[in-house]
Amino acid sequence: MLSDLLQLELYYGTPEAAQFFEDLSRRYGPAMVRKALRAGEITGRRLHCGPDCGRRLFWLTEKGRARAGS
Repeated sequence: MLSDLLQLELYYGTPEAAQFFEDLSRRYGPAMVRKALRAGEITGRRLHCGPDCGRRLFWLTEKGRARAGS
């Protein structure tokens, strides 16, 4: 998961590589997403406006980038 997110960042840039929880959990499983979140490899926020209001958006942290690059 981390290496996939890093590849997206390298291609599209960090802001455009953020993924919704539902999409990440569908692809990698909710347990893996929660594990990466607890490990500090990804971080996220809940959106407060727009059509996706209330959904959680996640992206890599520096720790996640370092781990994905190794």
